[in-house]
Amino acid sequence: MSLLALLLVQAVVRIAPPVPVLPPGDPAAAFALFRQVCVEPFPAPARFEAAIAARPGFARWRPASSLEALVPGETWRSPTATVRYIADDPYGADLPRPQCHVTVVAPTGADAELLFPRLAAVLGLGQGRVVGKTRYRTAMWDLDRAGGTRWRVILGTERHGDRMALKLSMLNLGAKR
Repeated sequence: MSLLALLLVQAVVRIAPPVPVLPPGDPAAAFALFRQVCVEPFPAPARFEAAIAARPGFARWRPASSLEALVPGETWRSPTATVRYIADDPYGADLPRPQCHVTVVAPTGADAELLFPRLAAVLGLGQGRVVGKTRYRTAMWDLDRAGGTRWRVILGTERHGDRMALKLSMLNLGAKR
């Protein structure tokens, strides 16, 4: 059997914290959380730590196995949200650092097309670049910073039946290319 065939029959291993089933929450509260723990302290890890520590109801996720310990960054959970912060690149991947992510579930009937401008208003952004289909919609805003650095704000939506997950991300893309 070839190496490719062996790889294809292997079970998929996802190296990430277990994904809890979150109850629907208020998108406005999610946007405020994102602004307070990701956007305002960005890109300073110490400021992020202070911001997440000031949020009641969040507990840091602790890996339960050596495989889970490979997950880069730190994860915090509350009953309605998950926050991940990745400050460094321990595996040499060419990914932007730091990264800050907030994941929540929108109420039944939430419309991604209406959520994009609401987030833009909360953060003082213009119109975002929207891509994707009905099940997966994403709005992105690039922010040019001093010294030629670019940051990106992303609001991704993923619909599963009547549930829609919202993933808000703040990324440091580094120097403009």
